[in-house]
Amino acid sequence: MTLDHTHNTGLSIKGRVEIALYSNSKRIKHLILDNLVVATGKQVIADILAEKGVEIAYLAVGSGNTQPQVSDTALEQEIARKAITMRSANMNQARFDTFIDTLEMVGMWREIGLFSSDNRLVARALINPEMNKGSSNTATISWSITIA
Repeated sequence: MTLDHTHNTGLSIKGRVEIALYSNSKRIKHLILDNLVVATGKQVIADILAEKGVEIAYLAVGSGNTQPQVSDTALEQEIARKAITMRSANMNQARFDTFIDTLEMVGMWREIGLFSSDNRLVARALINPEMNKGSSNTATISWSITIA
């Protein structure tokens, strides 16, 4: 039997992050950003498929402003990191949601990253326009990874 290699599915992995900032329970800022799944992120996804005991576990924000590159392995200037609070999957999309309380992750957010349980960067995006998360603000971050 011969395998037909002429039909390449062109598999792609895409990231998208949605950030909402709140003041007194009112949404004051909302951004939806496409982001780059970096080379180490693709390795993490392969390790997840191979059941190597790794998972997508954290998100982090930072103050860096360098354009994301496939070769990135960290945020440029990390401010804070928090564990993912809810995971879900639907069809070909995995979603990672996190609630940020008032005193958490305070600072000027210019970049955001998704990290594995062994601290490898999975995806990174610039937050544009930047977002100032004060100590009286809460935020929600929903990150989706779509395999198409």
